Amino acid sequence: MYSPVKGILNSIANGEKHWSSENHFLNDLADARTVHGATQQLVKYQIEEHHMEAYARALAQLRKNYYQNKTLIRYGDQHYTQSYRKLLELYAEEGYHPTSQSLMYDGVDGLVTFILEENPDRKSPVDFKFYSDITRSRLDKTVNMNARYKRKLIYLDEADYFGRPIFSAIFEQDQLKTMLFNSGLRLDDMDKIIKREQVNGLLPRIICGYTEKGQLRYSVYLEK
Repeated sequence: MYSPVKGILNSIANGEKHWSSENHFLNDLADARTVHGATQQLVKYQIEEHHMEAYARALAQLRKNYYQNKTLIRYGDQHYTQSYRKLLELYAEEGYHPTSQSLMYDGVDGLVTFILEENPDRKSPVDFKFYSDITRSRLDKTVNMNARYKRKLIYLDEADYFGRPIFSAIFEQDQLKTMLFNSGLRLDDMDKIIKREQVNGLLPRIICGYTEKGQLRYSVYLEK
């Protein structure tokens, strides 16, 4: 079952009136804590689905009103990948770009649940690339290729296709300074990388867990 995490976080943010500035037990809930300058992150590697909302309350760095009142968004639930591509091409001409692109499979059919956001400046359209069919063997190459064109990874998701992981990704052109991407990691290896790279100012922006050959593996994207 698809659970729109962004919707959950927005509901929590809008429902709360007073946010505590105290962090008495957050470190105990997190699997890792990174600090670089004034930036602090709490990282949780595994969350059971029915605990998602509780951890979002405790761990997420929420921004009230994630979308501004004047921001126009479009969204769709479980569109076939081919129809999603055509729809996105049409909306891109109107100044929209994808910010979320969750993938799942119904048999051999890929289904995408998505959020598109309008760029208010039509004269400067967002340069983006999106993928909904990246195999594990092409994942690292795809991320590095886009990095060469100054496009950074803003979204990564995975779906199981008959026992094989297939990835969905969105890249946007931005002032990318330094990044590091690794996939196929065991939990302890990823933890070492995150803790090691924080001293260089590289902090985790995206963590994607998936199953490969019956083993839990991770992809992690760090950015300066």
